[in-house]
Amino acid sequence: MSGIKKILIAGGTHGNEMTGIFLVRNWMTTLPAQIAGLDFSLELLLANPEAIRLGRRYAEFDLNRAFAPSLLNTSNPPQKLDISRAREINRTYGPKGSPQAPDLAIDLHNSTANMGISLIVNEPDAPMKRILSILSFEFPLVRLVYQPESLATSPYLPSIARHDLTIEVGPQAHGTLKASLFHATESLVIRLLGLVAEYNSGNLALTPHPTLVYTQTGTLDYPRQEDGSLRAMIHPKLEGADFRAVDPGSPLFQHFDGTEELWPGPQTIWPCFIGEAAYLEKHIAMSVLTKSTESW
Repeated sequence: MSGIKKILIAGGTHGNEMTGIFLVRNWMTTLPAQIAGLDFSLELLLANPEAIRLGRRYAEFDLNRAFAPSLLNTSNPPQKLDISRAREINRTYGPKGSPQAPDLAIDLHNSTANMGISLIVNEPDAPMKRILSILSFEFPLVRLVYQPESLATSPYLPSIARHDLTIEVGPQAHGTLKASLFHATESLVIRLLGLVAEYNSGNLALTPHPTLVYTQTGTLDYPRQEDGSLRAMIHPKLEGADFRAVDPGSPLFQHFDGTEELWPGPQTIWPCFIGEAAYLEKHIAMSVLTKSTESW
């Protein structure tokens, strides 16, 4: 990568995730002094104004699942308001994957799960890995999550750029703000942009370092009845236990009569997004991760 010269920061991709909304609004008024004059162009985007107005995740369709090529294809009728908005964003800041697209898109989210500050990437190159590794050492809440999906086919908003970064911050109830998480997120984004500037100027050492990385391998749904209703809940021992080891035979779910469902294995997993409220409709109780030390 020759440089990270064009950056897009989005908040409000989900209209009830307030940290990104207020960070972008505040920066639209006054940029922090630490990043004023740095050598890249910065665009700020409130991604889904209608969902923000409604105070809910989306209006008719999840905007952060609307950037798949089939949905961006303008030969197909958009049908849903949020899909039309995805196409507008793609026209304005893309097209997706083109030379005109941002070098880096950063999408700010909140989660009801105990995610800390999770930095989720799909196709990081060596400079991005080095930047993310530095952040993971400097910020105690940070965890690195590698999501091995192609940006070309990804449905997520940051996939319009040549390099993507989703920042998931929690636990935070939808429709609320937490000052501690807001300021931690802002500090991290400021530092990230500073590291980008160091890289652009040739002053960032790119020697890889051993770095803890979680890799997503799949998801688990809740146990359900034939009609789709829940048969069980997240087990009490797993509540808020994101990124903790779950060994074979450990409890995952608890039925309403108190009986347990255990992780059958055969390997240890490190789940995240445990009990994320917005994922109930997506039939996801948690994401399944492996844990390893990588050279980043």
